Formats: sequence, C-alpha cells, structure tokens
Amino acid sequence: MKSLISPLSASLVSLLFILPISCGDSEEERAETATSTTSISSSDDASSESVSTNLTDALETLSDSNISSSSASLALQGGGGANGLTVDRSKSCAVDGDNAVVSIESTISGSVEFTTARASISREVTGSGTTTRTWSQTDASVLCNDDATRAAIDWEAGDISGLSLSAVIERSKSSSGSKTITSSGEEYTKSKSSSASGTRDITWISHTDNDDGTFTRVKSVSSSITRSSDSSNSRTDESISLSLTVATVEDSELQITVVRDSTSKDLVSKLISSGSLKASESEESYVVTSFEDYLLSFSDESCEATSGKVTSQFYEAGSEEPSKTYELTVTDGAYVLMDITDAENSVEVEEFDYDLCDIQNFQ
Repeated sequence: MKSLISPLSASLVSLLFILPISCGDSEEERAETATSTTSISSSDDASSESVSTNLTDALETLSDSNISSSSASLALQGGGGANGLTVDRSKSCAVDGDNAVVSIESTISGSVEFTTARASISREVTGSGTTTRTWSQTDASVLCNDDATRAAIDWEAGDISGLSLSAVIERSKSSSGSKTITSSGEEYTKSKSSSASGTRDITWISHTDNDDGTFTRVKSVSSSITRSSDSSNSRTDESISLSLTVATVEDSELQITVVRDSTSKDLVSKLISSGSLKASESEESYVVTSFEDYLLSFSDESCEATSGKVTSQFYEAGSEEPSKTYELTVTDGAYVLMDITDAENSVEVEEFDYDLCDIQNFQ
C-alpha cells in the first residue's frame, strides 16, 4: 500500500526512526536474540537504511551549497521551532587571502508529535554541526558581506565562471521515539545515533535571468562523506551498525538547478536533475543510488519533495551484477520505496526511514 504524508506532516517528518516493537518479550529475552548487522545488503532494515543514508546526503548537498543555509542534517525530524524544535545557529565570515571563509555552528533540540496517513508519531531530537565554507573565484577575490556573516558574491554580474565553494562538515545527531499504527494500535520504536564528516566541492556553472520574475543558477557538486550510525530496533531485536563512505560516482556528479525569485531572492525550487552517490563499506558490499529529476519545491513557510525517482542498486564484494534493486518514487511529499529486484513481483519496503525538507535549513 502506498505511504502518503500530508503537506503538514511533510514539514514535520524527518528520519522516521520507527520499527515494530516486540510484544510479550522481556528485556532479557530480547537481549539474547539481538543481532548486529554490518552489511548493507544482509537485511531489509540495513538496505533501506543505506538508501536513506544516500538520500540524506543528497538533501544535505542541496543545503550545504545554499548561500545562507545551515545544515540539512539538522532537519532531523523536520518542521522547525514552531513545531517543537529549536534551531540555534551562528555564522561568521572572514577573508583569507583571496577567499571568503564562512564558519557555521548549529544545534537543534526538542520534541515533535505528528500524524501520517498510517500512524501517529512522537520524537525526541538532538543534533549539532559545524560547517566551514571556503569561497573562491578564478582571477578574482571573494570578500565578506557588510555584517561579516556571508560571502559577498556579485551574482548580478552574470559571469560566475570560476566560482567555487569547498565545504568541510562535521555533524552528529540522535533521535528516539514511538509510532502507533492507526488501524491496529500496534506500537513501534527505534532509536538511532549517527555522525558525518567530510568535504563537498561545488562548482557554479551558470546564472540566468528567466524574464519571468525568477532567475536560475546551475551547479555541479562532488563530495566524500564518512557516515557512521548505530540503531536499535525493539521489534526485530536487530542492532544495525553501519560505517559508510558516501561519495559521488566518478563522472556522475550531482547536477543541481536552483530557481529563486528575482526580487526577494526566496527559493522557488531545487532540482537534482542527475547524478549518483556510492555508499560503500570497507572492501565489502556497496550501493549506488542514482537521482532522476528529484525536485524540492518551496513556499513561504515550508518545502517538500514534490517529484522524482531515486534508484539504488546493491552490489556484493567482487560482483559486477547487482544483487538487489530498490526504486524510490516521490509524489507531492509522499515517498514510496519498492524492492524491484524481481520486476514482475515488486514489493514495497514499508518501514523506510527518510529525511524530508525543512525550510529552516535553507535560510
């Protein structure tokens, strides 16, 4: 059955760390049966978690390359302060030679409660992150703006050839909570802690006035991020520990198109038209996730994924043929993940955890 999330819920949800709880078992019994999973293809939970990891990295790429964003990884459970989360951030800019270096520190904390088409959900969230952005341009100097919080880029000049941004990130987050299925009353819980560190390199390609009150900027992003996570599932007694290197596939960088209002500079949309990410374990299995027209749409107070397709192929060590294929489709804020390994008998991966867009991280 298709999983639908309302636009209001879409502004609240991120990383739904939710899986069924084991009924009738004591803590001792559950501890005895607990297992540890480190291969991304060894279970449905581990596979869907690796898809979620690549999707999170793509969302963070959209935020990390934003002029005024903090960090998409801090969108842990979505929604923003009005919905129970408090985000604090500080930004400063300093000139280093011909470059502008912007330092950002962010924290998030709080709790949220919300509903989807299937369940009611509550979450406790904490997170923190630092990002150092170095702006440079070939044969030119990049300075800071007047209040020393951002790089001063002359976008109106039109020629942004040679403009690039290198971002170094360091982040951690944790989430725990519960989910109650509306139809059955069954309760699920899951907790997770994770960290991420690495670099992104963004190259601006073009800036175009669309003659309709908007302008378009196109850029290419490559990155290499180390992501570690530990999650516990109180239903399956499965503990999943993953340490993945998430990097853009060679010659398949993420191609991003951004549309903004010409007057207010407010975001209209962000599109990953193409590109692939590879999440790999040390000399073990890996998954390649390819993006096709993955679109975020923005309004006055919110943003959500409105369309696109994301295909993930899993490979065992030494194999050139995928052992498993997942396909994620996005329609008006609804995410549906299907196991299409057997194309004639595809199956929905119902307990898929994922990030949704949070407008705070693009401000």
